Amino acid sequence: MDSYRLKKYDGSIYLCGFMGTGKSSVGIQLAKALDQAFKDLDTEIIRKAELSIPEIFERQGEDVFRKLEWKTLYELTQNYKGVLSLGGGSLQSQNIVDHLKLYGLLIFIETPISEIVHRIGDDQNRPLLRNEDGSIKESSKLMQDLLALYEKRLPLYEQAQIKITTTDFSSIEEIVADLKERIARYV
Repeated sequence: MDSYRLKKYDGSIYLCGFMGTGKSSVGIQLAKALDQAFKDLDTEIIRKAELSIPEIFERQGEDVFRKLEWKTLYELTQNYKGVLSLGGGSLQSQNIVDHLKLYGLLIFIETPISEIVHRIGDDQNRPLLRNEDGSIKESSKLMQDLLALYEKRLPLYEQAQIKITTTDFSSIEEIVADLKERIARYV
């Protein structure tokens, strides 16, 4: 591994992927392994809005949330160097993908949709898992809706410079070790 090049790299590292892939968990450990700062985009949005993500969706709608998400992401690309875990829907357009790749390294954390549904299927804090009445979607409907959303987002995720599939590893530590090697080769 070229640790000299890794230490000299001054761009940020952006972790993208669908909800429930482990971007934040991997990001925290990756930042430690690289001796860099870590931030989670959703946490930054919550801090800025002074509302939870479900509250933003409920009170202001998804469009307002996405605008706030982009504004926060843009500010972070200008003022922050480190590992940043993105929200599952942060890559809303080609312009955003291009912008992130201009300011750093984009990594796609991939997890099969069946594993995602298993991980997050009953998470009350994920607005996209709910019906219009606020109840959690029935499992077959949830799988159908998540698969459609995943397939819509996949072309943007796949433009990342590095892709890693979480189910190829047995622990976060293994994922981080592999990512650290790939990042060192890339930069």
